[in-house]
Amino acid sequence: MPTLSLTKKQIQLLAGGVGGAIAFLVIIQLSVAPMVKTMKDNRASSRALREELDKARKVVGRGVEIQRNLTQTRADIRAFATNMPLPVLGNYLLAREQQIRAVCAPLNISVENVQEFDVLKVAGWNELFKVYRVRVVGRAGVNELARCFHVLQMRNPLLSISAINIVPLEGIPNIHNFSFVVGWLIWADPDQRPSFLEESPSKAP
Repeated sequence: MPTLSLTKKQIQLLAGGVGGAIAFLVIIQLSVAPMVKTMKDNRASSRALREELDKARKVVGRGVEIQRNLTQTRADIRAFATNMPLPVLGNYLLAREQQIRAVCAPLNISVENVQEFDVLKVAGWNELFKVYRVRVVGRAGVNELARCFHVLQMRNPLLSISAINIVPLEGIPNIHNFSFVVGWLIWADPDQRPSFLEESPSKAP
């Protein structure tokens, strides 16, 4: 078996190569490996951050939707409330009578009397509302009376008309004595209305 003999210079070159390889491995271990770990950690952090951002976007989206629904609900309630008369100095009758006479006058309906009839509780609505009613007595033709009901209803879709009584006049076939009851939905306690109804619509959120 031949003997492998190396010169001193070859041994020095071999030792230098081995030392360089070891040095290269040490550099990789000390610098490149931590960089790789950092990149992995960064990727994990980025993934976690994206998940948190996705959650935040969903929460913000729900918040915007809730705010939009709240704004629409308030607008609906505000429109609803415009049809609910409020008392003037604690009195409903004066303004209600003025409204009825203003409707009847152009229709040639003679209103002889408008008087308070009663105030009804509205069952099943948590006692938030009541119905204020007046009785109207006068003379008119049937067609004119029907037009009066139509105009009153157009002015206030929450209004109700009941207890209609029409009696013909002897010798005057086109004119009748009439009476009917008009009811308006009102707040059971006007001072306890939702506070946002007092705000200007432009200031509402």
